[in-house]
Amino acid sequence: MTENDRKAFYDILDIANDLTILPAEKDLERTKKALFFSLTEYPLQLIIEAIKLHCKANKFFPMLADIATVIEGKIDERATVAWYQILKARLKYGVNKSIRFSTPATHFAIDRMCGWPKLCDMITDSNASYMLKDFNVFYRLGEKLAAWDNVCEYFPSSDERYNLSMGRLPKRKVYDVETGRVIPDSMLSSIAPIAAWALVMRERRKKCVKFPDPAIHYAIAQMGGWEEFCFTLNEDTQTKKLEEFRDRKSVV
Repeated sequence: MTENDRKAFYDILDIANDLTILPAEKDLERTKKALFFSLTEYPLQLIIEAIKLHCKANKFFPMLADIATVIEGKIDERATVAWYQILKARLKYGVNKSIRFSTPATHFAIDRMCGWPKLCDMITDSNASYMLKDFNVFYRLGEKLAAWDNVCEYFPSSDERYNLSMGRLPKRKVYDVETGRVIPDSMLSSIAPIAAWALVMRERRKKCVKFPDPAIHYAIAQMGGWEEFCFTLNEDTQTKKLEEFRDRKSVV
C-alpha cells in the first residue's frame, strides 16, 4: 500500500466504523493513521478484503492484529493452492512443455527455490509436503514484490531452451497451467528480445563479436561483459539470464 492508497484505505475504515464498534478509548482518526503506517507492506486490495471479512464476523472495529491475521491466513491458503497447482503441472507438463502459472508470485517463488527444471527433479512423494514450507516463504515474499514485469514470463520447455542455446529461434507454444489452453502469441511479450538472444547464443563461443543492434551490446555490458556473460552461461542459468537480457535490452 502506498501514499496514493491512503484515501481509499481511510474510506473503507470509515465504512467499518459504521458497521462495528470502536472502543471508547480509541480515536478514529489516530487509529486510521496508525493502521495505515502499520499495514503498508500489504497491497490495498488484500487489506480491503481482510477488513470486509472481519466486519462480517466481528462486532468490534478491526485492529492491526485482526487485519494481519486474516491477510496472513489468506496468503497461506493461496500458497497451498499454488503449490498443488505446481504438483499437478509437474506431472502433466514437466519440462517438456512451456508453461505459465496463474500468478507472478508463483513464478517468483519457483525462481527463488531453484527454477522450474530443478524443482521438477527435486519433488518426490515423500518430500512434497516438506517443500511446501519453503515454497510458502518465497510465495509470501512474491505476493509483496512480484509482478509480471519483474519475473519470468513463462517457463520454457527443454526443447525451447535447447534450441535457444544452439542459437535457433523456437516457435513458442506456452500452456496456461490453470486452463490447460495454449496462450496466444499476441498475449506474450515481443519475440524480438528472444530473436536477439538466439543471435547471442550463436556467437557465444567467439572471443570477440560485433552485433548489429547496440542494445545487445548494452545488455551484455550491464550483465558483466562478454567474457563474464559467456563464462557463467550454462543450462542452469540460461532462463534467468534470458530474462535479465530481455530487461536490460528493453531499456535502450
